[in-house]
Formats: sequence, structure tokens, C-alpha cells
Amino acid sequence: MMEFKDWMVLFIPIVFNGLFLFIFQQIILSNQRRATRKNDYQHDIMKQFLEMLQKFYTLFRTIPSVDPKRSGKVVYFSEVWNPTTSLMQDLKVFYDTHPVTTRNVSEQFEKCMIKWDKMTDLLFESRTTNDNKISEDASIQFFSEYEIMDTLIKECLKQCEEEILKI
Repeated sequence: MMEFKDWMVLFIPIVFNGLFLFIFQQIILSNQRRATRKNDYQHDIMKQFLEMLQKFYTLFRTIPSVDPKRSGKVVYFSEVWNPTTSLMQDLKVFYDTHPVTTRNVSEQFEKCMIKWDKMTDLLFESRTTNDNKISEDASIQFFSEYEIMDTLIKECLKQCEEEILKI
């Protein structure tokens, strides 16, 4: 027959091993939850950035409609340019607000921002020197910059989508 001492020798290791495994499991689950929350947060931020970039690109693609030589119709430039500029400002603010999450697309997006600033400067310089009208030379230069910007945005969209799939 087993004595009390024998029962203690039998049950104490079983209880402490179970307790140790429970604590170890909780630590692992906590780390997994934290990693999941981090990935969900990064995914949501990148998804929002991608959606904003897609909206910008959709509106940006309407800019050629301003050039009557390209589209055959006349649209007031401010009807297209002002909302596009507003969306670019929103994108810049969002990008600056989330530098850690958007760091993997930063190089491509910064190229877009530089090209956008160049396009904006080109327009304002032309309009101030030509009585608030865009000269034909400036228009040609603007649309060549537009084509480059279009390519840069497409590459940035592709990179955003790839980052979302990685997360």
C-alpha cells in the first residue's frame, strides 16, 4: 500500500508539469495574438493606403480630359486638378502619419511625390508667366511628366498590393 509520501512524489511532478505547460502555452498564445494584431494593423494601414492611391490614380487619369487636343472636349482644369491635388495632399499626410507601416513602398511613393511636385511647379510657373493660361510648350512638358507619373503610380500600386499579400 502507498503511503502519503509516495502519493506526494507521484502527484507533485504531475501538477507542476501541468502548471508549467499551462503557463508556457499562455506565453506562446500571447505572443501569437500580439503578432496577429500587429499584422492586422499593418494590413489595414496598407489597405487604406492602397485604396487612397487607387482613388488618386482614378482621378489622376482624368487629367488628360483637360487637354482639348487629346480628348476633343473642353473641361475646366480646376474641376479636375483641385480634387486631384486634394487627394495627393491626403495621401502625403497619410504616408507621413504611418512611416513605419508604409516604409516598404516609401521609395516608390517618394518618387511619385517628387514627380507630382514637379508637375505642380511646372503648371504654376507657366500660369504665372502666361496670364493664367498654360502655354503649349508647358502643356507638352506637363503631359510628358504626366506619362512618367502615370507609370510611377502604377508601380506604386503594384508594390502596395505585393506588400499587402506579404502581410
